Amino acid sequence: PAALNIPDYPEVIPNPMDLGTVGRKLERGEYAHFRDFQAECELTFQNCVRCNPAGTDAHTMGDAMLKELEKKWVELGFC
Repeated sequence: PAALNIPDYPEVIPNPMDLGTVGRKLERGEYAHFRDFQAECELTFQNCVRCNPAGTDAHTMGDAMLKELEKKWVELGFC
């Protein structure tokens, strides 16, 4: 976090998650249930929204991805 100039990241984001970690866990078969995968995908984008101020591209895209994921989960019948 210090190298990225976000030293307060651990206080703002108590449960960090990123798509690289999600991808590695998916490839290794580490998700016991679809809901675990879903939760970590959502956590990734929730953290993005929480960590970036409203109006920034990162916040806007994180919010858009949350909405798109929810839409896709419904379309796939997982919600």
